[in-house]
Amino acid sequence: PGAEYQMKIELVRIGRRVGKRWLMRELSFLFQEGAINVLLGPNGAGKTTLLRLAATLDKPSEGEVLADGRSLWRVTRSELREIRRRWAFVFQSPLFLLGTAEENLLFPLRLRGEPLSRERIDRLCAGLDLTRKLSQPVFTLSGGEKQKLQLVRALLLKPEVLFLDEPASSLDPLSLRQVETLLREWAEEGNTVILSTHNIAQARFLADRLLFLQEGRRVDDLPEWGWERPFNWPENLLQGALERQEGEWFLRVGEFLLRVPDPGFRGAASALVAPEGIVVSSQPLSSSAKNSLPCRILSHRDLGELTALEGETGGLRLWALLTKSSWASLKDLQGPLFFTFKAASIKLFPKESP
Repeated sequence: PGAEYQMKIELVRIGRRVGKRWLMRELSFLFQEGAINVLLGPNGAGKTTLLRLAATLDKPSEGEVLADGRSLWRVTRSELREIRRRWAFVFQSPLFLLGTAEENLLFPLRLRGEPLSRERIDRLCAGLDLTRKLSQPVFTLSGGEKQKLQLVRALLLKPEVLFLDEPASSLDPLSLRQVETLLREWAEEGNTVILSTHNIAQARFLADRLLFLQEGRRVDDLPEWGWERPFNWPENLLQGALERQEGEWFLRVGEFLLRVPDPGFRGAASALVAPEGIVVSSQPLSSSAKNSLPCRILSHRDLGELTALEGETGGLRLWALLTKSSWASLKDLQGPLFFTFKAASIKLFPKESP
């Protein structure tokens, strides 16, 4: 699919209004065919809104969605239906029918009258460690397994255009890399991938074409991955060495031992700590599953509805995200603030990875 013909999708001065509030206005973007297009931005930036507009799941309040130059809201219903049959959408919260994982994979194929390829199912499931899960009731799967199963279900339909909304939000580091590898292979076969994420490291690893969004507006995609940019989104990328103590995994960063999930590899590692996964408090929050560090505040940034807070302790710098009201209640306190985050908030990669 997609190798002989690549559909060109373009947004022209697109806008979406709910009631009197505009979620997005006059945004234009041309998606690159046969490539991975990444929509990057913080929560509330408009990524899902834009993704649903591009996939014609929602109708724009203004502007046009074009496929090969044709406005998709001006074609007939049957024409739009045929175009949508060449697309697939992977939602952030997977939806399934009652039954086993395998039955959920087979149902869309039977519904469309598509031929069943057992070899294809086995290959896709093996690449995502799902083969042993196929006979299980789908409700017994973990959140990450459901996300991977939903991706397999979409790829079995051989879509020329694959839309994904935060496809890695529930994945462990190993599963994350499996999904990213699969998406790269899918694009290299000549298909178009359009996905949303707030994960800067994932965008760096995947994107052939990048669109920054903030508060429903496009911020010009900058060359050479210029992260010091008007977009100004914080990132916590740490370097360290993995250690195992009493059956648990830690990342040694300078003088600190940070509790991490099982990395699936050994040795030196890069770690991405999601700023939105860090809780800031005036007192330490103790838990065996959490890392809690006393930080002096170096700076803060206004990101619209959120505030980005930069803290430092022992040479280690971390950014955290909190609401404006939370920052207002903390900013006048004396002494350090505690940055607390779970091991599950840390994504690990071998140090030599991009």
